[in-house]
Amino acid sequence: MKSAIDLLMMAQGPKVVILGDMFELGSKSEAMHRAIGALVAELKPDLAVFVGNAMTNAATEARERGMPASSVFCADGAANARLLLTAAVRYGDAVLLKASRGMGLEQVLQQFN
Repeated sequence: MKSAIDLLMMAQGPKVVILGDMFELGSKSEAMHRAIGALVAELKPDLAVFVGNAMTNAATEARERGMPASSVFCADGAANARLLLTAAVRYGDAVLLKASRGMGLEQVLQQFN
């Protein structure tokens, strides 16, 4: 996930990260999700949407590390993430969508086809 975020940050124009829960991390789950939130705060994309229960830790970390609350959103699932992004993502934005496959985040992309 870190490599994908790093790659996004090389793109031109506004940057949007849509990050969903990372499954199968076991006892390291909270720490790893927080680490992703810290990375997002450090790199400062224009918009960060964190999807799923575990990603609330990432959102909290991003806010605690200074990312503006107006740039950090949480959604409990793909359908709500899609609603958030309908109003926020514009043509030409660089968008990263990354999560464990079980999150079903491909639903978020349906509106952009």
